[in-house]
Amino acid sequence: MMLPNPDMSVSLNDLEIELANELAFKRFDSCSNENVINRKVASRKTNQEIEEMGTRSEIAFCKLMNCYPDLSYHPRKGSADCVINGVAIDIKTTKLQEGKLLVTPKKKYDGGIDMFVLMTGLDRKFTYRGWMDSASVYERELSDLGYGPTYVINQKELKQYEYRR
Repeated sequence: MMLPNPDMSVSLNDLEIELANELAFKRFDSCSNENVINRKVASRKTNQEIEEMGTRSEIAFCKLMNCYPDLSYHPRKGSADCVINGVAIDIKTTKLQEGKLLVTPKKKYDGGIDMFVLMTGLDRKFTYRGWMDSASVYERELSDLGYGPTYVINQKELKQYEYRR
């Protein structure tokens, strides 16, 4: 599977922003009603704000890849944000342009993720930074950024372009 060029950016239009915000609200509400725990790391934002930024980022990545994100809003944890050619992808987001890919150890046990993608941005504009396969993420040492054990991957360590199983 070919991925976007590193540092490729995409902007969301008003309809995509509205879709992301509505999806974020429905996901947040659905998960809250079922007591699904949010495992956010390195953020002082509310769970609702994180859900909005995450859904915007998912839509932005899928726009780059010319595919649909998972638009479901049933209670879920640990599932992929999109599946492309049978590859389950979890899209991680940070507003920091030099931000890192952060993955909680729980993702390893929830299972089902083949690749993690890092997008940076906020509001409308997001930039693709690279990816790492889940096996490589889980081989790393855990760090603690003050929110509990976390796999931390710098952007320069992320892979680019093509993913092969």
